Amino acid sequence: ARVLAERLRAAIGEQRIDTKAGTVLVTLSLGGAAISDGESMSFEQLLDVADRLLYQAKQAGRNRVEVWEVEPGLRESSSIDSGEILSPIPDNQEPA
Repeated sequence: ARVLAERLRAAIGEQRIDTKAGTVLVTLSLGGAAISDGESMSFEQLLDVADRLLYQAKQAGRNRVEVWEVEPGLRESSSIDSGEILSPIPDNQEPA
C-alpha cells in the first residue's frame, strides 16, 4: 500500500498546471489502511483509520503518505477501536 501511495504522490507532484496567473504545483497527501487476507475489520473501521492518517499527513506538513498495514497474525481485529488515536506506522509495524 505504501509503495503504491508513494508512486501516486510522486506522479502528482511532477505535474505542472499552467494558468493565466502562472504555473501551479500540485501536492498530494494520502492516508491509507490495509489488511491482509485472513484479517477481519469492517469497512467503516478501515475508512476511519485511513481518514485519521490523512489528517495526520496534512498536519505533518502535507505532501506526505501515512499508511497503516496489518499482516496476518499481527493484530486481532477486536483490538481495533475506532476511538483509538493511531500514529503513522512505518514498514508494517503495529501501532504503539
